[in-house]
Amino acid sequence: MDKGGCCMRQRKLGICDPDIRYAVSLMNYINADIGNSFLAFAFSTRESLSEYLTGNHLDLVLVAEDWMADAAFWDTYTELCVIGMSEHSAENVICKYEDADKIVQDILRFFRAGCKSLSSELFCSYAVISPLGRCGKTRLSKCICYLDEVRGGLYIGFEAYGLPAVIGEVQERYTMSELAYLIKTRSDQILDYVERSVIADGKMGVIDSPRSYLDIRNLDAADMCWFLDRLYAWGRYTTIVCDIDGGVLGDSSVLEAFDHVIVPVFDEAYAKEKVKVFRNCLKRQELGKIVSRMKCVEVPNAEYDSAEMIRCAGNLMEENGREGSRRCYGTGNKE
Repeated sequence: MDKGGCCMRQRKLGICDPDIRYAVSLMNYINADIGNSFLAFAFSTRESLSEYLTGNHLDLVLVAEDWMADAAFWDTYTELCVIGMSEHSAENVICKYEDADKIVQDILRFFRAGCKSLSSELFCSYAVISPLGRCGKTRLSKCICYLDEVRGGLYIGFEAYGLPAVIGEVQERYTMSELAYLIKTRSDQILDYVERSVIADGKMGVIDSPRSYLDIRNLDAADMCWFLDRLYAWGRYTTIVCDIDGGVLGDSSVLEAFDHVIVPVFDEAYAKEKVKVFRNCLKRQELGKIVSRMKCVEVPNAEYDSAEMIRCAGNLMEENGREGSRRCYGTGNKE
């Protein structure tokens, strides 16, 4: 897993080389490997790269040596992380004829050098989302939080409609309705409001869903990355789980922000077709790497803290291959 200092978020990588066969071959290798967080695109001309960047974005680009000399071209894209490729080994460039695994590791090394994420092995985030109703999404989300035995898990509701405010509460409580605005505006007060929003529920904290899904439809991947980084910096919880209704996201790229994306399903023909459509929608939005690492799971019809549910969630997290899972997660046995 790509956990060396950055979250396992999808990053869009451009491979820019006049040798299109090389670029396509490296692109196919990177995209087939679900162990890295990159979704790669191949470009054989600067014109094709410029055309793509007109309406899309890339997080970083690998650039052939003879292209690097065109400083005027790259000055146009100051926000791009540009990594040079050479036919020979040299400092601060990638040797294009190295083993493909070594190239991917070098890309990660260059990218991490500029990564400001505060995520580490100690913290982990999950998006639990499904196009299906009554699939056990909420119970699975809470079970993942329940199993965190380091600092506990934080359950965050992204369901279509939350509970109305309780009249006459002694302490005012906030939901994702209020937090969404603070996230979008990058408010310095976000953690103060988070603390006032969290409801203690046994071993976990809970932030209620917004009172209307319209309150969170404007959030995008950058917003969610910023929010998760603030929660990591706060350090109160080591597992963050967002319980997301399939229709509430205005921008599906929000899923890029999470280390793991879990999709509860069940074994019915119509359900399989809905999940297929959901996956295809993500692919059309250039979120193919997210699709390739989504984990589909049939959730048992049991309470979130039951032995059956704990086995399901525990097996799921083992399959995710998270290093340190035995340290951070227990069996959930009740005393």
